[in-house]
Amino acid sequence: MPDDLLGLLLDLMRLPAIPGREGAVADRLESAWKPLADDIRRTPAGSVLATRSGRAKKPRFSVLLTAHMDAIGLAAADFDGAFLRIASAGHMFSEHLAGQRVLVHGKRLVPGLLVRPPEVCLPPRKEDEPVPLGGLLVDTGLSPRQLQSLVRIGDPITFDRMGLQLGTGLIAGPALDNRAGLAAITLAFRELAGSAVEWDVLLGGLVQEETGGLGARTAAHAAPPTMALIVDTTYGRSHGEVEHLTFPLGGGPSNGWGPAAHPAVHERLRLAAERLDLPITLEPMPTFSESDADLIQIAGSGIATGCIFIPVRNMHSAVEVVDLEDIRHTAAIVAEFVRDLDAEAAASLDRG
Repeated sequence: MPDDLLGLLLDLMRLPAIPGREGAVADRLESAWKPLADDIRRTPAGSVLATRSGRAKKPRFSVLLTAHMDAIGLAAADFDGAFLRIASAGHMFSEHLAGQRVLVHGKRLVPGLLVRPPEVCLPPRKEDEPVPLGGLLVDTGLSPRQLQSLVRIGDPITFDRMGLQLGTGLIAGPALDNRAGLAAITLAFRELAGSAVEWDVLLGGLVQEETGGLGARTAAHAAPPTMALIVDTTYGRSHGEVEHLTFPLGGGPSNGWGPAAHPAVHERLRLAAERLDLPITLEPMPTFSESDADLIQIAGSGIATGCIFIPVRNMHSAVEVVDLEDIRHTAAIVAEFVRDLDAEAAASLDRG
């Protein structure tokens, strides 16, 4: 049966959602999740939370499956005549930005180009250093008066790129961190709709992961789960990169291992992949996971968390690349993980 992954992913990628402006993605998720959920709501912070009740007697245990809705982007920082100065919304590498087509989300969509001023107009720097983000400009072709009538300081700026299919099964474009994760938990939720699941399943599309984790800080308090599984992206292997720090596209997701991963959750993820005969790679996280898991695990008296990450090449750029099979495998492993949850799984979380 077709899973509609390609259509869902391309749809999510085209929607703007820099940190704090995730409404369009939230609306799309709500429409996809509502037919599968017993309850769906928005938190005051803007996260989307869907609930599907388990079949065990109340009080039931619950598992929260999360992926963040926001993606890195830019914002209008100042006017410089007929040009816009920019600021980063989330951590972005500046070396690839010059020449990119962008959309300024003002009173209407304003197309523009990210341009590099002449060298004499730039601050001194080493010859091989890229132009810093603050040195780039957006050229919209409008006069200063026209520009200021349409755009306010702080308005979002996103890349004007559609998803591009590369080779067989690869998709390239902006915002795959973390629209890939959102697509994976959506597929898993659909699969679980036809399964007998003991625990309540909570699905969370969270806001502002890229700028401090507001969604994680608040959602875990709004619906405190027994356990949480964070679905995000990790560094996909590219040419010449260090192998032990990156993961091959098409090699399946990674299973995070470190302080942010509860040992029992980590092991259950490994076993879920093993039962399905699907690949999963151990990813060391010796300090932080650099995901929403770092904040969800310290909510309330503490929540047992696990991390499953999808490899994405060219992370935090306008040309991120993902393998669709990695998303499908992630969804299947997550669904199998949830189907296996029972009272024994809850008891295994006790570290005493």
